Amino acid sequence: MSAFLELSALRKVFPDGTVAVDGMDLSCAEGEFVVLLGPSGCGKTTTLRMVAGLEVPSSGSIRMAGEEIAQLPPQARDVGFVFQFYALYPHLSVFDNVAFPLRSVGCDVVQVRQRVGEMVERLGLEHLVGRRPATLSGGDQQRVALARALVRSPRLWLMDEPLGTLDGEGRLQMRELIRRQQIDLGITTIYVTHDQEEAMSLADRVVVMEGGDIRQIGPPGEVYDDPQDLFVADFVGSPSMNIVTGQSTAAGLLLTPCGVQLPLSRPVAALLPLALGVRPEAVFVDDQGPLAGTVVLDELLGAHRNIHVDTSVGRFIMRRHPTEGLATGTAVTLGFDPRRTCLFRTDTGKSIR
Repeated sequence: MSAFLELSALRKVFPDGTVAVDGMDLSCAEGEFVVLLGPSGCGKTTTLRMVAGLEVPSSGSIRMAGEEIAQLPPQARDVGFVFQFYALYPHLSVFDNVAFPLRSVGCDVVQVRQRVGEMVERLGLEHLVGRRPATLSGGDQQRVALARALVRSPRLWLMDEPLGTLDGEGRLQMRELIRRQQIDLGITTIYVTHDQEEAMSLADRVVVMEGGDIRQIGPPGEVYDDPQDLFVADFVGSPSMNIVTGQSTAAGLLLTPCGVQLPLSRPVAALLPLALGVRPEAVFVDDQGPLAGTVVLDELLGAHRNIHVDTSVGRFIMRRHPTEGLATGTAVTLGFDPRRTCLFRTDTGKSIR
């Protein structure tokens, strides 16, 4: 698919010298759902605000459907923006909040009534059209914000942590609603979050950001299973990937500083500084395994348990079936399938492929 939205060498430096976004390149296909994922301060919200026209880029290009839009005012960009804190007008009813973007571009009464009616029905707000925002639940306020962002049928949908104020069942319902609307309407979407579960469940592609730059782009499963560097390996996944550092040997092993030897997934040159990464679900109890340790914590998390084991190479976390608990203080020996591990150079942080 050809690119619908293209960011090229996009950069933002604030007046105090802070480099928020540092030469970002990103292409999004029409109808694609792209999630910007990263820790606070990584540049994801600044990127979104530059696309929306709420921040002016220091340099670089933003093209939508082939048109350069970096210097256009927000109202000329044909985007719908959903904020974390709703940004509803408190003195207006639900109907008037949703209608506001239409009235601001001069739509007549008939058009407003028709489009608002369609949108409130689509988002299940018909019974709330006369209410003020302060009388609504957080979930209903966010539905109003979604309706307002979609009512003008924008070409691009931008969302900045839209579920940040919700929790529990309300968060899950809203996540499903957003994805369903995006698929039904076919709108190209960029969604900002620091929540990995959100990113993995919503995205066609995940863009992992850190320090104003992109560390990895790919489908959620690829980013999780095959991280390109140690930052992505550590940031993506809850709990994080187990990481063991050491040096490669001629025998195809990782020799740790404490003398433990671990099998490697592929041949590498000897004496390389390496980190071996293992996801918790790839760790298991194995009487013949290379890692001896003691259980220090058993977390029951509904559909699975996380077993924390202190070993000579550090803390390892193992994911098990909820019925397979291990008492604190239990001595265990751990193993893993080398084919399900990742290898990194510790001097560069980059994956060895």
